[in-house]
Amino acid sequence: MKEKFVIKNMHCTSCAKLIESAVMDMDGVSKASVSYQNENAEIEYDPSKTNKEAIIKTIKDLGYEASKAATGDSRKREGRGGLFNKLFGRK
Repeated sequence: MKEKFVIKNMHCTSCAKLIESAVMDMDGVSKASVSYQNENAEIEYDPSKTNKEAIIKTIKDLGYEASKAATGDSRKREGRGGLFNKLFGRK
């Protein structure tokens, strides 16, 4: 199963690598890709061995905020300038 997560409070790419390493150490996780720049992670895991709650707990135990990304995450739909335009009233 592949899931996307939102991760907050990363300060640099080393934070992303730390999270990747910790998640990859979990039983049942086959792939983890964490992006500091996009504040997210894409994680592949075997649901018979672990689950999204355990993954979120592992990330939180490292001191970061984590949650499952909403389907069709608004940042993806808005594109690069979407948030800027929303904040500054441009259409």
